[in-house]
Amino acid sequence: MWALWSILFLWILFESTVPMLELLPEENVAFLLLLSISLFFLYKAKHFSQSSQAAASHVDAVDEDSAVLLIHDEMEDQDTNVCQLCRKRVPLRTFHCIPCQVCIVRQDHHNVWLDCCIGASNYRYYLLGCIFGLITLLFGSNLSLTSICHPFLIANVVGVHILMPDDCSDVFDQYDIAVCFVGSVYALAMAGCIILVLMQQIFFISRGITGTEWRRGEFIPQRRHCCGNWRNFLCSSK
Repeated sequence: MWALWSILFLWILFESTVPMLELLPEENVAFLLLLSISLFFLYKAKHFSQSSQAAASHVDAVDEDSAVLLIHDEMEDQDTNVCQLCRKRVPLRTFHCIPCQVCIVRQDHHNVWLDCCIGASNYRYYLLGCIFGLITLLFGSNLSLTSICHPFLIANVVGVHILMPDDCSDVFDQYDIAVCFVGSVYALAMAGCIILVLMQQIFFISRGITGTEWRRGEFIPQRRHCCGNWRNFLCSSK
């Protein structure tokens, strides 16, 4: 809920200050487009996580008697594993999520922002949502800060002026300007958190492991080649 209310607050704040900041219509359209794309990918990440959980619960209800296994009988199978909590046969690199109460294939972590697990079925959607969310936050905060603060030109790309804020010493002289400034700083703080998340995910992908495997100390030597790991991440079916 924190992520949802934060996005809603920043969107309302930005849209309410558009007339005051005298932003160009195309800048507002670009911001709304980026926001829509990021929300779409985050929704897909949430949707696919819920779909996989429902499928897992359905299997448990239909075939529970045959699904209960003894762990020592399944250790001989090299292509599957046995969940210590469910006592069920699961694919390799599958981990049990305590909050979700299901086993997630290639679980990376349980995301508190979306309140769902990030695994094989929604990992790419989650990363795309983070990337476009980061771009949206940086773009929106830059538009606001360069409007309420004294801007300076840093580049001119194909006729598009790229500005950065310079002097923001007088932003608290007016209430609505001050609220816009605080909202922009809050957006930058959220962008900083997303940058840390993306850096962590880049490290995990380069090593060919998931966040859960990293925390549990489970490393497989054949997944150490960086280029091969990125090729597998970009080209694999899941």
